[in-house]
Amino acid sequence: MPGDGVRLLTYGLEKPDAQMKYIFRFIFDLLGLPSQEAADGLCDVYYGDQRRAPEGALVIPCRESDLIWPDAPNPGPMANLSEKLFPFDVVNAIRRLLTDDVNRRVGGDGCDEHQRLRFTASFQGRNGIGELPLVNIYAKALGAWFAGHLHVSPIPAWPGGRRCAIGLSHDVDRVARRSKTLFWPPYAMHLSKYENLMVARQRLWHIRQIARAPLFDDVALFRRVMLFEAELGCSSTFFFAARNRFGAHASLLDVQYDVTNRALRRLLGELREKDFGVGLHASYRAFEAPSRFAEERQLLQRVSGTGVAGLRHHFWHMGSGVDATLAAHEAAGFAYDSSIAFNEHLGFRRSVAWPYYPWSDTLQRPLETVQIPVFCMDGNVFYTSSSVDDAVDKISAIVATIKEVGGVGAIDWHSDTASPDTPGYQAWGQAYERLVQMLANDSEVWATSLEAILAWFTSRRDRLSRAVVNGRAVPPRR
Repeated sequence: MPGDGVRLLTYGLEKPDAQMKYIFRFIFDLLGLPSQEAADGLCDVYYGDQRRAPEGALVIPCRESDLIWPDAPNPGPMANLSEKLFPFDVVNAIRRLLTDDVNRRVGGDGCDEHQRLRFTASFQGRNGIGELPLVNIYAKALGAWFAGHLHVSPIPAWPGGRRCAIGLSHDVDRVARRSKTLFWPPYAMHLSKYENLMVARQRLWHIRQIARAPLFDDVALFRRVMLFEAELGCSSTFFFAARNRFGAHASLLDVQYDVTNRALRRLLGELREKDFGVGLHASYRAFEAPSRFAEERQLLQRVSGTGVAGLRHHFWHMGSGVDATLAAHEAAGFAYDSSIAFNEHLGFRRSVAWPYYPWSDTLQRPLETVQIPVFCMDGNVFYTSSSVDDAVDKISAIVATIKEVGGVGAIDWHSDTASPDTPGYQAWGQAYERLVQMLANDSEVWATSLEAILAWFTSRRDRLSRAVVNGRAVPPRR
């Protein structure tokens, strides 16, 4: 009964395989319910043909045609709780969304010049579900059905009575514009004559920007963003690039700053002292050789004096072989990644608002690097609009959805556009400040760094594992 402890749920699979067991573990973890596959055939929940189900078991039907459930966003009292047959195959739907199977047949025409899936070509865009975390919605409906039949008492999703978590994060693309790297870079060693010409043109542009705003100090502005968040009781993660466009294996699309210069070393030290997160902004071509992730991570750790648990790809550029890139993250020792997102649209790239371990088709197992999904980048709204009110309203609506399903989503707002004091980005900065104030004033939202979310997620997952001793329920730790 509720309050007596955490009940162990057992499940049975008509066609057991490694991937389906992975999906069941994901669903039960999301719901906060300890579970294990039944060893003797008897089980609480059975997935398959109802005619083959053990007596008394709840049955989720196996129907591969079930993918979009029109009634799922508002299932009401969870569709006749007296029925022991669930009305929709949420298991297969979650599997196809979480593994991105729904987008596997999108060809090169559906991707942009950076090999990123275009929103309009995606399953989510074509079906008008981009802003809906269907995975969470389906799982929540299933959890309500379990609660009605099995009297389960789940472990809370978030600490302190919070209903959701919003990860605050910043890609550091432009900073320390007065550093010598911007004026006297080592051109000839790694760039062609054409590339040197392009860099020279970019250098002239930067000189004009400095001439137009000679008193602008972007390092001081960076500190103001930190102070603003800290004063509201929030924290965030800053993703720094360890490889700039002048290094070996670099691209002209990589950043210009040198993370080893004195100003950035000081900034990294301040971030460490104030408990902000520091992550790697993986270079544009890093995915081409898995060893580059480890090289860049090691350099950033040495310069920052702190561990670097996570990364995000510059330009979201993961190459066409995303599965191989995700496996390379694991090989490099990263605890989390936050690179799977839409570049030009708000929403959920894999229709999920919850941390998950991506499935590897090659290895036939989940990877050990957690994916923290991004639902919002500053450019998602400001590439096509300059209205602060419009931006805040659109993002707030998705935050409300995340809260409704008890999920998590990361916001990626570039470090320089996070302040209205940045020349040319006043509206971007105003929108960010209003968003953070809104999140900080909502006692049901946990606005924090990606490292804090990772720590809570993994500790909660450990609690679920410990909640079962010799196959029996034990009270959860408070």
